[in-house]
Amino acid sequence: MPWQEVFNITTFQGANWDQKLSAAQNAAVLAGGGVVYFPAGEYSFSNSIIIRNKVIFRGETPENNHSTVNNFAPPSRLIFPAFEPLLSGNGGDNSAAFRCIRSEYSGNNTGLVYLDINHATIAFQPLFSKAAGDHGQTEYIQGNIKKNVIVFGLRNNHAVYPNSFVVPQTNQFPWQRWAWHYSSNIDAFVDENLVVCNNRFNDNGNNLVHPIPDRSFDQPGYLALDQTTGDMAPVNEGGKARFNYNDHYVITVNRFKANFDFVNGQITGPFADLLIQDDLTVTPKTNSTLFPKGVEINDNWTYNTLSCAMLIAGQGMEVKRNVIRGKSDKVRWVNRFGNRFALPNIFLENRGIDVSGWDLKIEANDIQVYNDKIGSTQYSSNDGEGILMQECCGGSAPVNIDIRNNSIAGPNAMLGLYKTRDIQNVRIEGNNLHGNELYVSANTNGTNYNLFNVQIANNREVSNLTCTGSNSGLQVKVTKNSGTGNLNKSCYVTDSGNTGFTRPTCLQALETVVQDTFVFPLIDGDTLYFPNPYYPDYECRTKIPASLISFLNSDSVLFVPDTTTQINLPFHSTPDMMDSIAIYTNIRKAGRANLSTHMASFKLPPGCRNTVTLYGYDLCKRIMYSRSLWIERIPSGTTVVEKPMRQGNEILVFPNPGRNRVNVKLKYAGSQKILIQDFLGRLVIEKFSDVNGKTDFDISSIPAGIYTVFAGDRHTTFIKE
Repeated sequence: MPWQEVFNITTFQGANWDQKLSAAQNAAVLAGGGVVYFPAGEYSFSNSIIIRNKVIFRGETPENNHSTVNNFAPPSRLIFPAFEPLLSGNGGDNSAAFRCIRSEYSGNNTGLVYLDINHATIAFQPLFSKAAGDHGQTEYIQGNIKKNVIVFGLRNNHAVYPNSFVVPQTNQFPWQRWAWHYSSNIDAFVDENLVVCNNRFNDNGNNLVHPIPDRSFDQPGYLALDQTTGDMAPVNEGGKARFNYNDHYVITVNRFKANFDFVNGQITGPFADLLIQDDLTVTPKTNSTLFPKGVEINDNWTYNTLSCAMLIAGQGMEVKRNVIRGKSDKVRWVNRFGNRFALPNIFLENRGIDVSGWDLKIEANDIQVYNDKIGSTQYSSNDGEGILMQECCGGSAPVNIDIRNNSIAGPNAMLGLYKTRDIQNVRIEGNNLHGNELYVSANTNGTNYNLFNVQIANNREVSNLTCTGSNSGLQVKVTKNSGTGNLNKSCYVTDSGNTGFTRPTCLQALETVVQDTFVFPLIDGDTLYFPNPYYPDYECRTKIPASLISFLNSDSVLFVPDTTTQINLPFHSTPDMMDSIAIYTNIRKAGRANLSTHMASFKLPPGCRNTVTLYGYDLCKRIMYSRSLWIERIPSGTTVVEKPMRQGNEILVFPNPGRNRVNVKLKYAGSQKILIQDFLGRLVIEKFSDVNGKTDFDISSIPAGIYTVFAGDRHTTFIKE
């Protein structure tokens, strides 16, 4: 960051502060970057501001520099024009107000420090592109990487745009205005290194040093659609149709892909679907936009009355010691778009922290969040969660998540990992739920998923606790939690030391899984990438040979005398690819194979037929490959005659690797059932070949990974890219 050069704005010439700031920024840019310094005082600006590349705006350090207390008031104040409502004719002039401070699209090494900003939003974004009609497919414009941004010690109020997309409609009065709920106090989209710390957002009069009157305004006579009659109807009490400057997000990080400006009173710019893609299979390799590194969101104080306080994403992100406050007695009469009366099933996104990403630490936050009562009904809006990871709206599957020592209060302030697909390496510990639900479920509406290495411990004042992954799971423990209501869990979940709960019948898993940890492998050419559970900043990777482990006995069944109790089974493994090989018999661990002698030695359990599987692990303790065979006990002296394999009874899969479709050809004629299973043995697709032994499979919708194709007693593998 360019801290070394300082340019005092008061020393530059200009007819107004807009011109003086322009001169100061030009000087900083010519010097290769620097700080534009605002001494204590008020600075009135007429227009929106663009922060130049390698320029930081900094005010004077306040007497109290802790934003979470209500005497935090930076003495350097940037003031922008306020909107003047007019409840007649065409209403107030939008173009005279609603300003923004934003960075250059290609700007890096920039930020805002110790400033009190009133009547302006803040945005740090790269430039996006969107082809006409290409809804939801917005991407970076090349060369506009955004990194190294600091937002520290700000106070910010009246940060909203009017929803010019929807209000006023042709059947509404031209003077009607509505706050755009997609506005944010700060909207950042970075590749790496973002600090949003020690800021105070939307405190208005809740400040002992410099209270700012709330300029939200009532609109008596506001017209909205009554969906029960199909007619427009007036809202006679103006407080029920209020333009509320706090009806919006507070902090958004890498969840929006949209550039916009406010021109002539209208929101304009290239838009996609504002929320980035809903695809829980994304990873840091397949979609880096959800996984910016070096993000810290700590020690902020926020207040808002609609939408999420924090809608954020990152990899290795810290979200710590934030104080989040909402309004406790809200009643919603008009929907969040401002065009219809609110219905009982309305969704308003009232939420404390909505988070996506991997390797997250969400700790010691103090959250109070409230949903809305709907008009004169007995119903409330379907939201109000405290901390949420979800499948919707730019969500990601949880991998390496710590949620600890948070206080979460409100009538519906759930702590939830909600329908997120596979949940891996998660610890939820020491949180006070204040009578709210703790809900962890990998299952989506249509599919069952897995839990691996999930610990839910020492949480208190929980009202109903759920821990389910109905497909399978390992190392999942719910211990020493206290509360009331039901403790709903999958049967493999360890339940120990929990008090105050009723226990319904546990949910049986669909599969039994033997590996120590679980991960979806990502495919990049012929390389597998794995998250590293021990060193999150470093990934594990390995090349994929044709076979990492194989038994020297190439048959699928090994026959032994019925008196056999000890097996010594020779095997081959690819050199330098394995850190260790575990032996399992009938899904129970039976020891480790000797890599130096290439011998798997183990006791054979009772029974006529046993299964032995070798699981190979890399240095990150992740399963790389496995190989199995049956061991059949037969009476001593019995001769087993094996039929020779029919000539050409192999399976050919091409292209391999495949991306959208693969062709399967059996080297003998005849229709036969062909099965495709994933590396956990789950059936993915099944189909009959034609009379010539040929068929093809659509694999476009299955995750990347290694799959096995079975036809009769033969099998082969292929890679889905």
